[in-house]
Amino acid sequence: MRLTNDACWEHLRGADRGILGTMNAKGTIDAVPVCLAVSGKLIATPIDRVKPKDTFELGRLKNLDKEVRATLLCDHWARHDWSQLWWVRAHVERRSEHHVGEKIRAACEEALREKYEQYRGADFEEVIVFDVKTLVGWSAADVEVEVADEAPPPPLAIPDLPAPPPPPPPAAPPPSWPPPPAPTPPFEP
Repeated sequence: MRLTNDACWEHLRGADRGILGTMNAKGTIDAVPVCLAVSGKLIATPIDRVKPKDTFELGRLKNLDKEVRATLLCDHWARHDWSQLWWVRAHVERRSEHHVGEKIRAACEEALREKYEQYRGADFEEVIVFDVKTLVGWSAADVEVEVADEAPPPPLAIPDLPAPPPPPPPAAPPPSWPPPPAPTPPFEP
């Protein structure tokens, strides 16, 4: 069942992690698992110092420097109980540091620390803040359906196919069987 906009936000708030898809310089999508927190109507994902990294010049940051639009997918999988399945897809745009400011950054950091105990007392290398442009979600559970922010996707472009050939003309009716009797000559006495 399609999720309401409010239900999408609720699922995002409760999601343990998400998959962030960003477009790289080759025009393909790089997908990476991320921690996330919701602060108001913003989504924050950190570049942390808690998990080991070879570098802080991560591909997702390079990608977002060139293309601010991204997609965040959060889901819940229950192998043995498919009535528990759900997913939410958020089309997001990265806010520039200029449009984040200290108050928003502090609120996002607080939301991340509240959600993940590993971040309590830790500093972040960076916090990426996203505005949510559209949300769409689905759940196997029977929930009240309301149209989410996202319009249905456009139909797939299908190349024009040649028109089918016209149907063949109707066949002559089959001869009746048995054939009608030949006319009998008039009886002459």
